[in-house]
Amino acid sequence: MNKSINQKLNRIKLNLKHSFGVLGNFLSQHPKYLYIALAIGLVVYIIMFWAQNLQLLGYILSSSIIPLDVKIHLLSGTFTSIFSTGISWILLGTLIVSLIQGILISEIMFIIKKQRQFSVVAKSAGGIGITSGLATFSMGCSACGTSIASSVLLAFGVPTATSIATAISYGTIFISLIISIISLYFTSKKLGQYLV
Repeated sequence: MNKSINQKLNRIKLNLKHSFGVLGNFLSQHPKYLYIALAIGLVVYIIMFWAQNLQLLGYILSSSIIPLDVKIHLLSGTFTSIFSTGISWILLGTLIVSLIQGILISEIMFIIKKQRQFSVVAKSAGGIGITSGLATFSMGCSACGTSIASSVLLAFGVPTATSIATAISYGTIFISLIISIISLYFTSKKLGQYLV
């Protein structure tokens, strides 16, 4: 019994090592896709960070009254707020999920380019929407009640909505991270077929 469990664990370990080795080779052999992944990941993070206030962000960025340095400071605050008062594990987790989403999208772009058949890759792309949705659900400042979770809980009159919303945020980020890593594993495994 223990021998079969050990064999399965070793097989899983080898599969993980192979899949993420393929990912490493892909990003080193095709640095263009690494840059695409970083750009997409950062855009996804900014969108998730500002998900509840996209109109405000659009107004600030398009306004000619607001100076450019204030706009740059606002956008950089999207990233510096992760470390502003200690480490915000929710924001850090969201940044990691966003970067993984960027890598997934760049892998899928490469596979589509090699395959020229979107229908086969569509199953892989499904995980991206799920994890982005989970991470967006958890985003926001639970102390000021801007996350979707705390708004829903407050609508039902839950008195401890802030602490529950924070717990939900941690949970959804964790689930998003797990789903992202699983999606990355399977997409990287498929990617191995197209790397020469």
